[in-house]
Amino acid sequence: MELVSRDKCTGCCACSSICSLITMERDSEGFLYPVIDSGCTECEWCKKICPVMDVESCVQPDPKQVYAVWNKSEEIRFKSTSGGIFSALAKYVFSQSGLVFGAAFDKDLRLRHVKATSEQELVPLRKSKYIQSDAENAIVEAVDLLKQGKKVLFVGTPCQVAGLKKVSDRWQENLLTSDFICHGVASNRFFEKHYSWEAQRNNGKIVNVDFRDKSFGWQTCTGNARHDGTARSSRCRNG
Repeated sequence: MELVSRDKCTGCCACSSICSLITMERDSEGFLYPVIDSGCTECEWCKKICPVMDVESCVQPDPKQVYAVWNKSEEIRFKSTSGGIFSALAKYVFSQSGLVFGAAFDKDLRLRHVKATSEQELVPLRKSKYIQSDAENAIVEAVDLLKQGKKVLFVGTPCQVAGLKKVSDRWQENLLTSDFICHGVASNRFFEKHYSWEAQRNNGKIVNVDFRDKSFGWQTCTGNARHDGTARSSRCRNG
């Protein structure tokens, strides 16, 4: 049995989160794609869950209100990519004894969706990361928490949010989601080759990457790679 073609699949991980016979593997270009085990019974539950194969169920009603917002804290705005609304939403959910899921780099600079239980744990989840995040375990854990009646904030691409909503269909009473305008995600393989080149060029190991650092102001596009206690910034103007 086959799911959507590689050029249609978004790698949202919804299918693999509901079936142990499906694993997400990176293809030759570095993008996540579901691989179905030979023991598949062809129940086709994965097809029903897939947002791409059931686009109509993911269509949202027109917004009733539209707001432009930013965080009142200048410190949080500086530590955020845009206006810091994610931190404000997370703070509200924490006040309701809830949990927050967002994308963060692990020690090997692999981008994964992880859980935060406090404002201190929120720090690595802040800021935009312009590569594909592995959200499989986060979706599974988020649904389990929703089943327990916990409040959950999940922040991700529109595809990831659609996947989570398909999986958590019966337990969305305490689910708050936040996505963003997305033009597609970049390849992890390309990213890994780039930071390996940066590490070799600077004779050190990269331990952190900031895609949009605000050291030179928010109107200037600045990338920042941190090497073993030192930082190197490459600055370019918008446009």
